[in-house]
Amino acid sequence: MAKYYNGPNGPISGKLGDIVGSSWRGINYIKNKAKISIKPKTEKQLAQQARFALAVRFLAPIKELLNIGFKQHHRAASGFNMAIKYILQHAIIGQYPDYTIDYQNVQFSRSSWGGAELMKLMPGSAYLTVIWYGNQYRFSSYGDDQVNILIYEPESNEYIKGPVDVLRMQEACIFAIPPRLCGKTLHTFLFCVSSDGKVSDTTYAGEIIVS
Repeated sequence: MAKYYNGPNGPISGKLGDIVGSSWRGINYIKNKAKISIKPKTEKQLAQQARFALAVRFLAPIKELLNIGFKQHHRAASGFNMAIKYILQHAIIGQYPDYTIDYQNVQFSRSSWGGAELMKLMPGSAYLTVIWYGNQYRFSSYGDDQVNILIYEPESNEYIKGPVDVLRMQEACIFAIPPRLCGKTLHTFLFCVSSDGKVSDTTYAGEIIVS
């Protein structure tokens, strides 16, 4: 792959003989056209594909949120791509073909900034209360930090996102759980964003079933 600058006729886009021109984040690239392999894939290749597919399926519904959560971690790549890399390295367990997500090692955000602590889940009838210790004024965290809460249901690959106006100092948020998700295992995560854009690590609160 090579990087190039526009010629007199502008950038190359698409196929031109055996090369392909493309652009990513305003940078123009040319590369050789991919060759189609007729060799059967090895078990190692199939395992890599299965792990990657699991990570993409898990993260795709919250792609935009990941671009916030990982924006400070690596500016050259998208937050979504960095999150996939992290999940592949730290949060997939099992043996091929039976891979699963290791939820307690999941991160939707990465930073050294202080997140919420001592999260607690209190289920009710078709609702879930998420409680956290605000941790105000420690490690440059403040009561007006925005709190992002995610509730995940693995079977449907569905996320419930918290309201956008939840603050750290509130120390609690109530979620209405849709009937289709009641009686199923739910996983809850939380991370904070400061008023000047700093992002905390993600805290995992555990799994719970709401009746």
